[in-house]
Amino acid sequence: MNRRSKLLLKRNPITKEIYKDNESDNVIALIDNTKTIFDKLININRCTIKLKNEKCRYGKYNYKDEDYIVIELNDNIKEEFIAFFNPIITLIVDNNIDNILNIMEITSNVITINPLEINDNTSNKLKYLIWKNSYEKMPIKIEYDDKTEKSISTISNYLNKVIEYKNIRWLSLYILRTHNYNLIREYLNYDLSNDKEFLDIIENNNLFI
Repeated sequence: MNRRSKLLLKRNPITKEIYKDNESDNVIALIDNTKTIFDKLININRCTIKLKNEKCRYGKYNYKDEDYIVIELNDNIKEEFIAFFNPIITLIVDNNIDNILNIMEITSNVITINPLEINDNTSNKLKYLIWKNSYEKMPIKIEYDDKTEKSISTISNYLNKVIEYKNIRWLSLYILRTHNYNLIREYLNYDLSNDKEFLDIIENNNLFI
């Protein structure tokens, strides 16, 4: 077995699943520091689950004869969950455009809620919007400065050679921001930390931002 074969344990991404009563259940990711939307969407059928040792609220509701699972995520798990657990919709309760754009690098199937506009009708409005927009969209591309774009391109070009993933650009951004390769090893079965060619590219081009 050559060195590349040892690094490349398996080319196909690992599919992570949330418990579903029925295969047709739709999973919704919720990012809400106000902690108000979950209670508006979920009246019963709620509990707390652990995702990667992070406690998250879990609940179900039915709308127009379709079942929806809502997972309320904290900051430590939100990007990982959205990137690898494939929720059909991500709800973001925030009016900070940078926070919203960070998530939209992963998925554009996002519904945003301004915390100042939450009212008694929010639940019905959100359920309708979720039902209406429950289909996959391509992530948007946000343009950065020339240096950052060059770094993204350099890493993306290499990652495209060694792994298969739906959003290589976001993975490249994640590496640039965090200097962390653990998600790629865990979910995509590739160990960048032992890939000398990749590490040399990072070091020689001074890529981290």
